[in-house]
Amino acid sequence: MIAVFAGTREGREVLERMEALNLPIFGSTATSYGSELIAEYEQLKLNAAPMNRIEMEVWLRENQIRVAVDATHPYAHEVTKNIAKACENLNVPLARLQRPCTSVDSIKRFANYEACIRHLQSGTGRILLTTGSNHLEEFAVALPKDRLIVRVLPRANVLKKCEEIGLLANQIIAIQGPFSYEMNQAMMKDFQIRQMVTKESGKVGGFQEKVRAAQEMNIEVLSIMPRLEKTSFATESQDALLDWVQTQIRENGE
Repeated sequence: MIAVFAGTREGREVLERMEALNLPIFGSTATSYGSELIAEYEQLKLNAAPMNRIEMEVWLRENQIRVAVDATHPYAHEVTKNIAKACENLNVPLARLQRPCTSVDSIKRFANYEACIRHLQSGTGRILLTTGSNHLEEFAVALPKDRLIVRVLPRANVLKKCEEIGLLANQIIAIQGPFSYEMNQAMMKDFQIRQMVTKESGKVGGFQEKVRAAQEMNIEVLSIMPRLEKTSFATESQDALLDWVQTQIRENGE
């Protein structure tokens, strides 16, 4: 059997392409919302709940997984780390579907959030955070809260988190992206942004439109780089990924 850890548009596309190949698949997403976005078909069985490493190992073992694909978000660091370790412990070949990189100049890149925050501490003016809700507390603790404008998903738990860390309603942009260049620029202008923190999410995530809007307004762009885990195979190409999966099936069986 094949396991696909999805969580991105590319992950859903891979699952749909595997349907056309008539491959038996076990899919996993962290949320029920994610599972609803995946087209149902007879040979797909879904897990729609988050799993830690131990739970992943149990799930892989119980479903007799022989090949695994990590198609989660490029910045889902903890999930990717757990997938890699679970597959390593069970000796399951693992492929990583990477999001194509976008070459953009004049960006300050940081290996982690801590280094980025240290840089922000020396600046002034409003900061637009477009990195999601997972690290909001770190910014709120280390920086004056009135400098922060956060762009997050419009979900109840996310809005509650923003409120709990002390952000006011006029500091929260709750909206589902990706966004056009024009919309990005309008938001940055209205909120008088001086610095923007982002992740290099590629074309799918609207990275180019966001950076272009910021640079044309002389807004400093700070990027948190993704961490890479060791896998049996990694590629940006869905075609290459599917070829690898089929090769593993032929060599190792389902």
